[in-house]
Amino acid sequence: MIRKYSEFASPSLYVDFLDYVMRIKPKYRFDHALYSEWIENYVSIASNYPWKKTGVKITQGMLKRSPEKVAAGIVEKVRRDIFGDKPQTSMNPVDCWYNTNPELREVFETYLRKHIHILNEHPELLYPIFCEGTR
Repeated sequence: MIRKYSEFASPSLYVDFLDYVMRIKPKYRFDHALYSEWIENYVSIASNYPWKKTGVKITQGMLKRSPEKVAAGIVEKVRRDIFGDKPQTSMNPVDCWYNTNPELREVFETYLRKHIHILNEHPELLYPIFCEGTR
């Protein structure tokens, strides 16, 4: 997993871990309920800090989060619709690499050109990719 100048690891890269997590009932996964409870019980110091995505602490609960989520959603919609801006919603650096590394971009585009025919069997997937991109 070590590359030339960076290192990357993620729990989602481990199939066994993903398999285990996906067995958890959706009602416990919804709205990060299990994650929030885990942080509050086992890493309580982390609950003192606001989440980057919501801007509020985990302990504030859903009622406190909702106004911030609504406001953030409105701001994102304005940025997207008026300015054509795509806010970053992920910590995955692939978009940054794609935009700044011509060699990587060429690898992706060559792969797509060679394999795009596979999507001919699924035109409902083909059209949105070209019209809207992958986001």
